[in-house]
Amino acid sequence: MFKNKLKLLFILLAVVLISLSSVSFADLEEDLVDANIIDATGETEATEITEESIDKLPEDVLYYMPNATNIDDKDNKNLISVKVDTAVKNHDEYLIGTDINVNYDIEGNLYIIGNNVTISSKVIGNAFICANNITITKTGYISNALYATANNIYFNGRAYDIYTTSKNFNFDGSTFRDIHSAANYITLNGEIGRDANVAGENFFVGGKIAGNLNYSAEKEISIQDGIVAGSIKYEKLKEFNIRPNYLIIAACFVGLILVLWLFMKWLAPSFLLKTDSILTNGPIKTLGIGLLSLITVPGIAVLLMITGVAAFAGILLLITYFVLACISSSIFIITINNILAKKIHFNKAYQTFLLLIVTSIIAWALTIIPYFGGVFSVIYALYGFGIVIRKLLNNRKEIVAE
Repeated sequence: MFKNKLKLLFILLAVVLISLSSVSFADLEEDLVDANIIDATGETEATEITEESIDKLPEDVLYYMPNATNIDDKDNKNLISVKVDTAVKNHDEYLIGTDINVNYDIEGNLYIIGNNVTISSKVIGNAFICANNITITKTGYISNALYATANNIYFNGRAYDIYTTSKNFNFDGSTFRDIHSAANYITLNGEIGRDANVAGENFFVGGKIAGNLNYSAEKEISIQDGIVAGSIKYEKLKEFNIRPNYLIIAACFVGLILVLWLFMKWLAPSFLLKTDSILTNGPIKTLGIGLLSLITVPGIAVLLMITGVAAFAGILLLITYFVLACISSSIFIITINNILAKKIHFNKAYQTFLLLIVTSIIAWALTIIPYFGGVFSVIYALYGFGIVIRKLLNNRKEIVAE
């Protein structure tokens, strides 16, 4: 029975690979200009907010640091009493729902999947949001970075960095550092502490940009003097049709993950149940094994093919390697979904399946973030390789022990 399933699986995988090889997807827009690492004052800024750099936070934010009791000012003359708000969440927050209103402070990262999301409080960490409509009010504050994908994003609060993909992006708040955004319609009316790196069909630029403005658009726009303190670089947008191209790529990405999940549930349910434990039990080890196998397996396959006796084994190993390379990212995303499902107590198969759709969309959105998208793709692949290899090694140990 198992051999029949395995045979059918390889046939279907071959059909999928042949089909995908005939499809040509449009490349994403060229990477935006690299952001400067020096701020407007000439000082290097850290990429994260740590306890040692707490003095970089606005004064009103200090009053919401729940673990602090006293903080000396720069002159060491006055002692600032930091109030402890009992409503503060001292851990990472995971939220899923239709209408989500975050009106309490969080010391940790914030993860949200929803339809309408509103943030009107302080997040002392990063915020990862996937929704239809996202609103950051004037009282909303994100001490690190906002990573968001949505249909409409209205940002009126404050953040250190902003990374977004959307249809409409309306910025009327402030950032201490950079904005990286891709959207059909972009409005920049707020204050940007460093650079704005944006791409879209339609632009309006107001407010203040303390650094450089690097933008790609259908046509060059007129910008009033004094709005941009640094340089302005324009690049004509050769092709930017976010809806059809992105939808096709996203559908293929999510579809492959869902199909693989169904096959794993049918063909290897025990492996599907153990993926999260493999990852959580030594994530660094899993990453190292994935990197090692990604580099060494092709070399081993070539060496086997050179020898006449083991040529067939080398060909089989190389085919297996390429198949695994195609599905490794999907395996990692399925693993992350299993972890999330257990955290929010999704015990039924249909709940896990629906959550997997959302998880896959978020994972895909992360891969198209300017500058960092490629890093996420590599991480997905390495961890996927590591999970499979560790499972195979564990099975071998169990067989030897028996």
